[in-house]
Amino acid sequence: MSYELSLSSTETHQRIGSILSDTILLDVQFNFISISHNILESTGYSHDELLGSPFSILSRRANIQKLLEEKLNPGSFQNEHIEIQSKSSGTIMYAVSGFYLNQLSNSSELILLKLRNLDEINLMYDRLEAKTAGLDRFVYLSAHSLRGPLATIKGLINLAKISRDPVEMNFLMTQLDSYAEQLDDKLHRLIYFAESDKEYESEKEEISFTTITESLKSNSVESSIDHPVSLNWHADEPFMILDNGKMILSLLRNLIQFFCQQPKSNCNTIQLDAHVNKPTIEITLKVSGFLLGEVLQEKLRCTSFGYSEILNHPELINCYAAKKIIFKLKGNIQFTLLHSGDVVVLMTLPRNTQLALF
Repeated sequence: MSYELSLSSTETHQRIGSILSDTILLDVQFNFISISHNILESTGYSHDELLGSPFSILSRRANIQKLLEEKLNPGSFQNEHIEIQSKSSGTIMYAVSGFYLNQLSNSSELILLKLRNLDEINLMYDRLEAKTAGLDRFVYLSAHSLRGPLATIKGLINLAKISRDPVEMNFLMTQLDSYAEQLDDKLHRLIYFAESDKEYESEKEEISFTTITESLKSNSVESSIDHPVSLNWHADEPFMILDNGKMILSLLRNLIQFFCQQPKSNCNTIQLDAHVNKPTIEITLKVSGFLLGEVLQEKLRCTSFGYSEILNHPELINCYAAKKIIFKLKGNIQFTLLHSGDVVVLMTLPRNTQLALF
């Protein structure tokens, strides 16, 4: 018994783009029948603008239809690099694979194209390469940092083995204890650094802005023993439920803890504003009255600070945790230091996203 996939209805054809990502469905004249949402977003077109139009509207190649016809002669092709033109006249390089659907469909021939955005793949590769280089440096510096007190401890132990003087032994034990404390402190920093963003890593819990800010207010009070910190907030839709809300809460909590741990003036405020757009959420954190040293200011201006800086500046751990969470949420973060001494932190997050791998 054989089964045949029914793709005959026009409605079914046009729904394929909403079901499959990175997909374009064409008729045999290479006119659009269906386009995936992510391709529409990348090119800037709407579905209605492309429906029924020729594929050539997306390509500057004069012979693009002839090229596709030749590639499809065997019935299918893979990984043909084609430059796609967006509505704003930008260009995106795609790896295109295609095949005829006539063997699956009981209707006229259809052409299915699968597109892989090579620009996105190259960007991910560059980011991964940079992170790998940063991780290599971090491992090297961590090993070097731990080796110093460990080598000293081994030397002190060798001296203790041959010492017979009680006064000398007491001195050696004191030194051993001191260097063991140093080693323990360095290990503790490394563990805290590795775990600094893990609080809600496995949780995808939907919570509202209101719940987030209520939790943040209690955090700011707990972190501000020396001087009180006033936390104010505004959201376009305060009761809107956020995907990955716990991750967003952890992101903001790390930033607030970072600032609250800095020296303060007598008037310290944190203003939190959240604006909801169709594809993104923009969260702005403006802090006033916190006294940041020149080194920290310089590090915040360059948001690319990474693993190695944490060893020398452990006070940046919460900031780095925020960066790691932003990466997982596929968003962006930018620190702006104003002449007044205030700091503005702008975060842009996709409204709905799968967590990125880290």
